[in-house]
Amino acid sequence: MLWKDVGRKQLPSTQDKIHQQADGLFAVHSAIVITEASNQNVSCSVHHPLLDQEKSARINIAGSLFLRTSPWVVALSVILAIVCIFLLLSTYYSWKQRRAKEHLQSELEKERGTSPGSSSGSVLDQSRSMVMIPFF
Repeated sequence: MLWKDVGRKQLPSTQDKIHQQADGLFAVHSAIVITEASNQNVSCSVHHPLLDQEKSARINIAGSLFLRTSPWVVALSVILAIVCIFLLLSTYYSWKQRRAKEHLQSELEKERGTSPGSSSGSVLDQSRSMVMIPFF
C-alpha cells in the first residue's frame, strides 16, 4: 500500500496492518500523517505483483481540519502567562513581607511588655538603638 501526495511524492505510513479474512480476501488498515504542505490531496494505491494490477483512490481533505495559529495569538498567550506569573510572585512576596513585619512587631511588643495592638505603631526600639524598616 502506497500513499502519495499531488506531486506523486510518496508519503510514509505510520501503521500498516494486513489481516486475511475467512473468505480469502485481505483487510488492510493504514495510517499516515498529513501536513498542510501535502496540499490536502492524497492518493492510496494497492499493487498486486502477481497480476501486475494496481488500484488507487484519491482523497481530498478539507483545509479547515488544519489549525492555523496567528503570531499575535501566540504572543498574547505568552504575555498573559508572564503577567500571571508576575502577579503570583508579587502577591507571595507581599504576603511574606507582611508576615515578617507582623512577627517583628509582635517580638518588639513582647520585649516592651505590652500587649499586641496597643503600641502606637513605632518601630524604634530605644533600648537597643535599632530601627526596623518595613519593605512595602
